[in-house]
Amino acid sequence: MGKTKSNLRGFIKIKIKLFSSLLIFLLLILNACIIFLLLNLNYLKAYEIAIHEQLLSNIEDTHGKKLQELSTLEVKIEDLKGLDQKILTIKQQFFDNALAYETLVLQGKGTKKIAYLTIDDGPYSQYTPSFLDILDNYDILATFFLIGKPNPILEPIYKRIADSGHTIGNHTYSHAIKRGLYNSVDSFINDVIKQEKFLQTKTGVTTNIVRFPGGSMTAKSGYRTEILKRLRTLNYGYIDWNVSTGDSGGYPTPTSVLNNVLNGINDKKIAVILMHDFSYSTLLALPTMIEELKRRDYIFLPLFYESAKIIK
Repeated sequence: MGKTKSNLRGFIKIKIKLFSSLLIFLLLILNACIIFLLLNLNYLKAYEIAIHEQLLSNIEDTHGKKLQELSTLEVKIEDLKGLDQKILTIKQQFFDNALAYETLVLQGKGTKKIAYLTIDDGPYSQYTPSFLDILDNYDILATFFLIGKPNPILEPIYKRIADSGHTIGNHTYSHAIKRGLYNSVDSFINDVIKQEKFLQTKTGVTTNIVRFPGGSMTAKSGYRTEILKRLRTLNYGYIDWNVSTGDSGGYPTPTSVLNNVLNGINDKKIAVILMHDFSYSTLLALPTMIEELKRRDYIFLPLFYESAKIIK
């Protein structure tokens, strides 16, 4: 009996030791799991921090680039603010050089003669863009004497003429030779002023060169002198022409247009050539006309107020 109790106590002790060992083992495993989880949490936290740091770095880089772009844009805006003045300065330098060369030509010292291509009565949606294309292809600046045409279809053409660098002239708003333009001094001057404002709106250009519809001699003799005085007070100079394509009436062929110009040039030192951009024949003749005039040692310039050909 005593021995049985002793064995039972021993068994219980063994069980307790085993349970204690198991408990310790389990605690060790649990601690290991906790440590593993903590390590993983630390890793994940570090990874998350690294991601946020990278995102922050990217944001800082992007912000820096945006600041740089903003700074560059501000510089460009400042440059654009002075662009109009720069353009005016360049144009004035060009016309100063043109005047100097024109003076040499008139003195018989220039190696080339001058041709001023003047194109009247436009713009026209049908042919004016093609005239501009030809001038672009030959890198030539001409002079367009424009009238008032408040048509949305024509607005891009007005703008293209100005943006291409061609000289814009005032050809009165109405061109109403037979409908009262020359009935009085006021009727003519008011039409010029109306066209001046129209051109400012459509092109941004303020011109100081005018061409009388039909030529200056079309003005009635009783009004002509007073019209010229009034134009001078408005700072306008005017110009007629000394060579004509003959395209304003009848049905000239491209050949007759070309011959009219080449015969009319007659080796003039400075030729002011009249043409109209409603004429398909002139359009067809224009490339050959340009090439032939070049062959005859003419250079092409746009008109400018200081030119000796502008009557002030």
